[in-house]
Amino acid sequence: MSQTPSIGVVGPGRWTYTAAVMADYLGRVLQAEDGLAADEVPRRVLRNANDFFRLALEAAGGQTPHNPGASLANYRIATDAVVRLVRPRLATTTDIANRLRAYAKFVRDISESGKSMPDRQMVEQVRNFFAQLARLGADETYTETVRLEPPSFDEITNPGAL
Repeated sequence: MSQTPSIGVVGPGRWTYTAAVMADYLGRVLQAEDGLAADEVPRRVLRNANDFFRLALEAAGGQTPHNPGASLANYRIATDAVVRLVRPRLATTTDIANRLRAYAKFVRDISESGKSMPDRQMVEQVRNFFAQLARLGADETYTETVRLEPPSFDEITNPGAL
């Protein structure tokens, strides 16, 4: 059986929902006094976020990933999001992989401890990463559907407010 992923599952659109929920949750963590419980995020969303980083980091490692197509696609998506966010730009692929490892550890810690981490700077970085990932996914989905101007992140995450 081939492990070649279908075209529709290699782009960022596959991760739009997970990324939007995580960005929203982490945004609420930033507004809260003492963090929020991770059970406010659906368990499947946390699992998907962990899967996203696992696949991306498999491609960043020195060995052949278990599922090369999905791993390379996720690594490309994650790299695109990080490169668009981090200023000054990260110099090497090692810098990008280290940043992704830190984000992955943060999400894993939330999943395992059931509570968001108190490091406000990391919460903000990971929130911005997921917000960028949601934008990339929404842009892809919208472009594929309508082929016009993509919606804003606010239109995606809060459609009734506009």
